[in-house]
Amino acid sequence: MDETLNISIPGFVLDEGIQKNEILKKVRNYCGWRQDTFPGSQPVSLNQQKLESCIGRNTYVACEKTDGIRLLLYAASRRVFLIDRNQQVNVVNMTLPSTYWFTIVSVQEHFITNNETSVTEDDNTKDLNFSSLNKEMVNLNPNNEQHLTYFQQNTLLDGELVKDTFSIDNQKFTILRYLVYDCISIERDETIKLLPLLERLKNAYLKVIKPKILYDRIIKKFFGEMKQIKSDPFEIYIKDFFEVTDVPAILNFSQRLPHLSDGIIFTPLHLPYIPGTCPQLLKWKPPHLNTADFAAMFYSESDEYDSPIFLELLVGIRGVRASVNCFCAPVGPLYQYLIDEFRVYRTSGQILECFYDPNVVYYKPTKTHNGAIAWGEPLIAVQGGWVVERIRTDKNTPNDINTVNRVFESIRDGISSDVLINTINLYHKSGKKSVAEYCNLPDFVKKSQSSLREN
Repeated sequence: MDETLNISIPGFVLDEGIQKNEILKKVRNYCGWRQDTFPGSQPVSLNQQKLESCIGRNTYVACEKTDGIRLLLYAASRRVFLIDRNQQVNVVNMTLPSTYWFTIVSVQEHFITNNETSVTEDDNTKDLNFSSLNKEMVNLNPNNEQHLTYFQQNTLLDGELVKDTFSIDNQKFTILRYLVYDCISIERDETIKLLPLLERLKNAYLKVIKPKILYDRIIKKFFGEMKQIKSDPFEIYIKDFFEVTDVPAILNFSQRLPHLSDGIIFTPLHLPYIPGTCPQLLKWKPPHLNTADFAAMFYSESDEYDSPIFLELLVGIRGVRASVNCFCAPVGPLYQYLIDEFRVYRTSGQILECFYDPNVVYYKPTKTHNGAIAWGEPLIAVQGGWVVERIRTDKNTPNDINTVNRVFESIRDGISSDVLINTINLYHKSGKKSVAEYCNLPDFVKKSQSSLREN
């Protein structure tokens, strides 16, 4: 569970072993990732240079930056697996029907719609009688070998799990939703990841989301009150993307979303899916919300309870935690909590999300040539430092030194929302083609739009 977001990843954790390793190996291969680390695409912080060279010259879409749990969703062997940044694999009890199932059932549904329908007086919509559907096509069983082709197989999505909170009649409700913002593979088709972004998302909707919507609708209608239907642990949606010129609207509505949001992601339209750090995938946060993730390393002069303690912040260099002589500013309740925990349990290594405060003044210790604390030496006064904001239980590695430097550049550049909006408008007033003009909409959407125009 992420203690800050209060989100537990659904399902049960797959133990270390051959099955888990095989799943991770397949997922990395589908992403085109040759390392043993999390293969998902990672954004870089937006600075002035990126704002001008990327967004100013190339076609991007924008979406709100959801503060949830990053997960890859992998459907295989009639099961659904969720993989987090720590490469923990959770097995989820969820049915994702295949496009083959969707095609067969759609034909049956079309036949039933044309032969066994009644019209309700309330809304003039068709009330389908699904009693004629083949029960085997509805009640899919993951343990039935004959149902193999009815399930998604080797489908890999990228997205974020959020907890949406809302109120009805003064009662608070929560629901988990998985927001898909990219697609790597669908039913063994690895070429999906090579398509432009909008084509990847269209495939995810038509071949994964749409069959799931039909399956859930038929299950509910087919069984009715006949049996207790166990609900899925979360819902699946395609994340909403917008023109970059809609940034003001995104900033406006993101404050009223039922889940946390802390910035904007800018995704390039024409690039394929790129695993690992993608220099063209950009994240923007207000300067005061820009953060970096460090690994904690505590130092104490002795085991005495009241002995002085310093908290060094380690970064990643070539995949290894390394010192850059950066110490955490000793301010805030979370810092005190970490110090108290260390006094009792002597634990180090937590991943800490920190923000930079240019006004904080503190003292850090001197280090010897071999990296040890020089306890007898005077402390060094420092103005400006990193302040711990939260403990990242969903990560086990700190940011790479290059990532930390880019975050610091973004903070230094201080790209406010006004600067962001003005710069985007400046470039797009030059007659740049809108993203909507690149869209190749599904046929059913085109027909709907045509019908609206006729009316």
